[in-house]
Amino acid sequence: MKKSSLYLFIYKVKILTKHFLLRFVNNDAVKFANEKKEAWVSVLAFFFIANFFFIESILTKYLFLPKSLIKMDYFWIDISLCFTLTMGIIGIIAIFVWDNIYLDEIDLLNLFHLPVSKYVIFFSKALSIIILCILISITLNLLSAFAFATYIADIFNISFFKYLAIHFFAAFCSSLFIFLIVATLQSLLKVFFKGELLRITSNIIKTLLLMGFIIMIVELPLLIKSLEQLKNQNSNLLLYFPFLWFSGLHQHLLSRIESVFNIQTIYALKSLLLLFSIYIVSLPFGIKKILNITQNNKTKVKKNHLKKIIYNYFLFLILKSGIQRAIYYFISNTFKKEIKLKFKLIFILAFPVVLIVSEIILQYWKKGWVYFNNFKSILVIIPGIIFLFLIIGLRFIFSTSVNLEANWIFKIVLNNNDIKHANSAIKKFVFFKFVLPFSLVFILFYYFCWGFKFALFHTLFGISIALIIMEITFYSFRKIPFTTESIPGKINLKTLWVVYILFLSLYSISFIKSGRFLLNNPIYYIPFYFIIFILIFALRYIQFRKSKDIKTFDFDEDAKPYFIDFSITE
Repeated sequence: MKKSSLYLFIYKVKILTKHFLLRFVNNDAVKFANEKKEAWVSVLAFFFIANFFFIESILTKYLFLPKSLIKMDYFWIDISLCFTLTMGIIGIIAIFVWDNIYLDEIDLLNLFHLPVSKYVIFFSKALSIIILCILISITLNLLSAFAFATYIADIFNISFFKYLAIHFFAAFCSSLFIFLIVATLQSLLKVFFKGELLRITSNIIKTLLLMGFIIMIVELPLLIKSLEQLKNQNSNLLLYFPFLWFSGLHQHLLSRIESVFNIQTIYALKSLLLLFSIYIVSLPFGIKKILNITQNNKTKVKKNHLKKIIYNYFLFLILKSGIQRAIYYFISNTFKKEIKLKFKLIFILAFPVVLIVSEIILQYWKKGWVYFNNFKSILVIIPGIIFLFLIIGLRFIFSTSVNLEANWIFKIVLNNNDIKHANSAIKKFVFFKFVLPFSLVFILFYYFCWGFKFALFHTLFGISIALIIMEITFYSFRKIPFTTESIPGKINLKTLWVVYILFLSLYSISFIKSGRFLLNNPIYYIPFYFIIFILIFALRYIQFRKSKDIKTFDFDEDAKPYFIDFSITE
């Protein structure tokens, strides 16, 4: 009897674990089912090859150094770099599978009604996360483990297989740490938030985490310069960064008895235990809350009904025609449902955000909070550079093909006179969904730096520049977002990258100088806003005159300029 119950338990765990692992693969970020596995293989293969070149670049130097000049600290620095890179990559993957790490509503509705114990479900979900961590850790650390084992075993007379076991164990712990951070945050969010607030908070947390993981990867060169100096100075900063905890665990397992590695090992193991404990304790509460919400759908609909009426009334005021409202709702709903669109926008914004955040952190470490009381260039340029990448990035994302099946309905409904309404709806979506929320963040940040008056002045200055960028960017945009077949290779970066860099440099210099001048001479804001008003009026008037000559919307990309050399078109 005991044997049969144990066999049944193992069988159920096996089936459910396989189900949860397939849920990781069948992620909503990839639209078609036959592309999901290929996407995972492509991503892991790319990171595997990138990791190979990275490991080769940092370990090649040992071929040319005499053994007498090689210190164990050199390997510690390289191991830290390796773990930082892999933890950053694993973090990006964890955000990619965010919706599948936690037991979602689909799992709860389908599985909790089956003759399966909830403990079996929890155990299977935890086991699937551990298996995923093992698979990703092996994939990303396979080359580095063998490479480090070869060098360290030869130079320091350490057993080859012993080193492999230590490296994979430390790498697995670092991977599990990243996944537990994401799982624990999700569990706590489910406990403390619900409905629309949960969705908004989750998106903010995902964005911040993704930016943090990208910063980890981008700041690798700075890490190279700092680690040895920090260790020689016995700096406490070595204890503040989680990715260093696991390189410390790695060194401790190699029998390097140093106080900093001992403390890092304790931090690493305690953090894993703490995160796992919080996750296990909060998981039942989060699930119970989801089940209660699901069972009380009627009250939820009644509560949201008033909120929906207010929201729709606001949109009715700002969207003047039915065409504008239809296109606005279409863009909003598509952007809300398609995860890959959010990822694209986050990756576009990652470059300016990483540069700004890293520079701000560096200046804070050097000069403290006093640095932020002045109109420094890096502080002045923040809204200008963010709005530039944001609006141009959205213009690029709007041109991607997501809902081609919606193409035909717009062809039937829209006529030539609706181009101006469509363009207006797109710009209003960009302003109210992105420019305005970012502006609230900027005004809050500048309030703590410069006070409310200058925070308001500079944020309005940034908004006015954003409006100009928006008018120029969507000046000749004759598409309904996400309904046009996009053709790769349209932007010729090989010849235009110099122009883009030159434009970005001139734009940045102009924004800093004009922004700083206006902050020091606030009286000139009035003529500045008058000039902005005239420019926007002129651009819209020219666009209105031009729209009379435009016959149709651009529903299909013109392939002729790109494929004429291959005789594909006539």
